[in-house]
Amino acid sequence: MFLGAHGKGRGWKKSDINVLHLRGAYAEMAAQHGAILKEAVRGGAAVYLGGKNERMIRQAPMLRDSRIKQTMLLGLMKLLQMPMRARIPREYRRESRGLAKSAGLNAELFEQTSLQADSLVLLLRHSMGRYLLKHMSPNGAFPGLPGCTSIVALKEHTAAGSLLQARNMDYPSVGTWDANPTVFYCDPDGGQRSVGITTAGVHSVGITSVNESGLALAAHFHCSRRVSFFGTPVHIIGSEIMRRARTLSQAINIARSIDRAGSWSFVISSARENKACVIEMASGRLEVRDADDSNGLLAHTNYFRTHSMREDEILLSMSTLHDFEARYARALELLRDAAHGGALTPAACGRILADGLDREVGQVRGQGYTIAVITTVTSIIAELGNNRFWVAHRPESPVCLGNYSGFRLDEDFRNFDERSLETMDWTASPGPATASSVRGTAKQDALSAFRSAYMAFHNDFDTVATLTHLSRAVELDPKEGNYWIAMGHLQMRLRRHENALQSFLMGEACPLGLHMKQTLLLFLGHAHDALGRRDEALARYRALEQEKPLSPHIREELQKNLKAPYKADRAEDITFDFQYCDSMEYA
Repeated sequence: MFLGAHGKGRGWKKSDINVLHLRGAYAEMAAQHGAILKEAVRGGAAVYLGGKNERMIRQAPMLRDSRIKQTMLLGLMKLLQMPMRARIPREYRRESRGLAKSAGLNAELFEQTSLQADSLVLLLRHSMGRYLLKHMSPNGAFPGLPGCTSIVALKEHTAAGSLLQARNMDYPSVGTWDANPTVFYCDPDGGQRSVGITTAGVHSVGITSVNESGLALAAHFHCSRRVSFFGTPVHIIGSEIMRRARTLSQAINIARSIDRAGSWSFVISSARENKACVIEMASGRLEVRDADDSNGLLAHTNYFRTHSMREDEILLSMSTLHDFEARYARALELLRDAAHGGALTPAACGRILADGLDREVGQVRGQGYTIAVITTVTSIIAELGNNRFWVAHRPESPVCLGNYSGFRLDEDFRNFDERSLETMDWTASPGPATASSVRGTAKQDALSAFRSAYMAFHNDFDTVATLTHLSRAVELDPKEGNYWIAMGHLQMRLRRHENALQSFLMGEACPLGLHMKQTLLLFLGHAHDALGRRDEALARYRALEQEKPLSPHIREELQKNLKAPYKADRAEDITFDFQYCDSMEYA
């Protein structure tokens, strides 16, 4: 379906994906994007993310009842953002303003969108890292963390003899980003073609992208103490790479030349050179991990792999640590299996990205330490040696459970109105023997209900609606312990303490990993204390005391609970995270 034209730009809807062909100066192309997708932009992720940090502040427990404090902190945040704003090159500001104007939106909103990811990293460093802004979680609901899983195989490991790079982008914008998948081709005056795979209104080739020189790039979140308000936002650095670099060494040199605000990695490959690496970055520090150091196979999640970068990483919670490590180990395990004997295919990459096995529990799960997660809002497989890339077109996270549409890197758009995109159904092709997914099972329906609960909780702050959706999730998948734990937490917030206790007991009967079992012991103690059953609560706390190892967050809360009963009214302020069904802080 033809969506419209603006200047030299054209847009189509193909397989539920917005496809844009943009031409001219960079600011002109951004304006074309905004005009052609105006309605999708106005209701999409760019607007949602532009206001996300402000919502976090206005809903923070310690600030909810004080407009004065909210206004002061918002002013402080914008003041602290000023050095980072100053690092945004003038041409990128023109692009942001052009897109906003053509979409009929406020330019400041799009400036906040461009700063949102790095501002989130800075807030994490100074809140969960226990430095400046300690209780910044909205309504007791932590806003969710960026994630991402990437794999790369050099051409000697692939069936077609072409380097393959695949990635899930996991980002806390469920219901907005995944609803408007967008592939935009940028043909700048006098420059090389780059293609962004994002969502309507997020006009950046610095997040997930490919370029005409055969480079593919995927940005990954990290949380480090080495951050700076005086650095450059990550998507600007990524965009500079994909606009200017034609080789892997050029990409690395560009990354080295621009200091970062936050802590990130770029997984980047060069199909023409048959090279790949992970560029691990924090403010003032950068390390490169090369595919040649791992026999031509790479996997990456959100935990730095080089020792010098790990020294400054922040432990957000044991759940995040286990998740980052589990996804890395599982992705590498499946990649080695699928690439054995040079057999890796794009469809096999699709199977890996959709994998739902929780290695710690040994079961396929809708919600656990899995590669496919509720926040997977973009999935791409790049086969640039053959000038092709594939984009998942399921308009609901995890998008990797759907089929993929094929695109040509060298697409000329002649007669594009009349052509259909090639479809790849990864379930119909051979893949890793051990790969497993919830696709087509009752677990997928339960996950969909849990996704609705996630959106009601994190987007709408509607506890009652969240509980309704959770009830449906546990009905469809009664053996998923994380759903029961989430339900128990919500019932604690609603002061339905007996119901909460029963939900936690149901969760206890389900397969859970070590840390979640420990977390559940704490929650069970809280429920007993709320019901005035101190002996039962102490029994749970003492059982938890025997567990080894314990996260510092749990240990701190446990010591308090052993000394004095848990107060039920604290449930509203605990930073619970639906992405992991755990608390980022318990006290």
